[in-house]
Amino acid sequence: MSTIRRVWFVSHYSMPPQYEMRIKTQMYAHYLQQMGIECTIFSASTIHNTDINLITDSSPYIEKVYDDLHFVHIKCDDYTGNGYKRIRNMFQFANRFNKIAEKFEAPDIIVADVYRGIL
Repeated sequence: MSTIRRVWFVSHYSMPPQYEMRIKTQMYAHYLQQMGIECTIFSASTIHNTDINLITDSSPYIEKVYDDLHFVHIKCDDYTGNGYKRIRNMFQFANRFNKIAEKFEAPDIIVADVYRGIL
């Protein structure tokens, strides 16, 4: 029987706790960590429905720890509304995640949010 040691949450719209209203992903990560499972949340650097981008330089990603939550914010372009720039932002996240993920030790499980009803 194998043991789960590492879980990645791939969630484009997950935000640092001070901005987040939808806490499901963060709560899953928090409870799994209490069970001794290492969790990382991969998200875009842009904070949805704001003009905040957590990466303002040329860094491809940043790692941040908020309380007990380990985030990897992936640099994505700013956008407003539901137009072309938002779609480009989503594609950037997916494409860049694949490249950045290689820099981290592989997880035992990946939990990915599905884009539903966002356009």
